Amino acid sequence: LFITGTVNAGVNPTDQSATLNISGSVTDSEVAGCSVGVIGGNTILLESMDDTDLLNQDENGTHMTIVPLHIYGVKNLSDCYDVIQNGRLALRLTGQGDNATGTVLQNSGTATGVGIGIYNYDTTKPVLINNGNLEIKKDGTANLGLQSVKLSGQSATAGSMKGTLTVEIERL
Repeated sequence: LFITGTVNAGVNPTDQSATLNISGSVTDSEVAGCSVGVIGGNTILLESMDDTDLLNQDENGTHMTIVPLHIYGVKNLSDCYDVIQNGRLALRLTGQGDNATGTVLQNSGTATGVGIGIYNYDTTKPVLINNGNLEIKKDGTANLGLQSVKLSGQSATAGSMKGTLTVEIERL
């Protein structure tokens, strides 16, 4: 018996690929693992602002969008309690820095001359992207503030705001 066939494989120009962001870790079983949860979900909607009303880069926040964070144990909710109580845990905020001074999150939307300022919501003080920590309160919470800002030495133009921020646990 002789069988013959043809297989035709090709790429359709309307097909769209998917990109997966994968992360994980291998941990020491003797060390309590901690995790960060975003209360209210991972998609944050910034307050809309006129391009003439934007805060200047690196000034204290004024019209921030609050992002409540909660730190908890991976295996047991109380696993992180001791390190939080002793002030040995903080949150490091990482992402692509802006093209002016590199202190705020780069905007990847259509607005130009603007970035996303990152703040300690409770103190209104800026937290520098990739260089600063956000303090975790004794109750295991932290309040992150986000606000659209005008980049130093640039003119702001209207458009969309987008950015990706990673919140990492840092042991002090």
